Amino acid sequence: YVCLLSESDTVAHIKDPYTSLPENLKIIKNVTDLLEESLPGIPVYASLGNHDFYPSDQAEGNESEIYREVGGMWEDWISSQGQVDRFEKGGFYAKTLDAAPKVRVLALNTNLYFTSNDKTAEMADPGGQFAWLEQQLKDARSNGHKVIITGHVPPAPLTRGLVNWFYAAHKTRLVNILLDYSDVIAATHFGHDHQDGFKIIQNSVGIH
Repeated sequence: YVCLLSESDTVAHIKDPYTSLPENLKIIKNVTDLLEESLPGIPVYASLGNHDFYPSDQAEGNESEIYREVGGMWEDWISSQGQVDRFEKGGFYAKTLDAAPKVRVLALNTNLYFTSNDKTAEMADPGGQFAWLEQQLKDARSNGHKVIITGHVPPAPLTRGLVNWFYAAHKTRLVNILLDYSDVIAATHFGHDHQDGFKIIQNSVGIH
């Protein structure tokens, strides 16, 4: 069984004066079409990157044009109309693995918590994603399922320079959720760092 977990920026690191939302959407559509043509029958679980937004990094904490447009592009990948609707309101969704009905991917929009995102700095739960994530994990635990979490910006620091990518309150809440449901979470995959690596999340009791 093969699948593609995509947590990378689709749009290159182009400065805002040289791009636009229509141009970014065109690039995302081109890459989406190329993956569908080149990998027929291979499930793709994609997440938005911070450079996919215009202006760069500015992910809305509610329904927006980019979520609506990309939701339509990724409709076949997401599969469920309910989850497409969910994506259009915040850029995140859940999808059960086609070949493993007891495993679900939770594709997060962690750009909502990125310190370069001015739109969500004062929001306690942008997009309602924290509440949604906890409910998904609670449901998975109740049903004996496992979860793979994906996203673009990781909650742990960049190893080089120990740069924290998340607003402190958002990081604390997400890390606490990950620790609370560590028995359910089989793996987490993030991008953004431009280097391969493993990160350890530690609480006051021990390492998870």
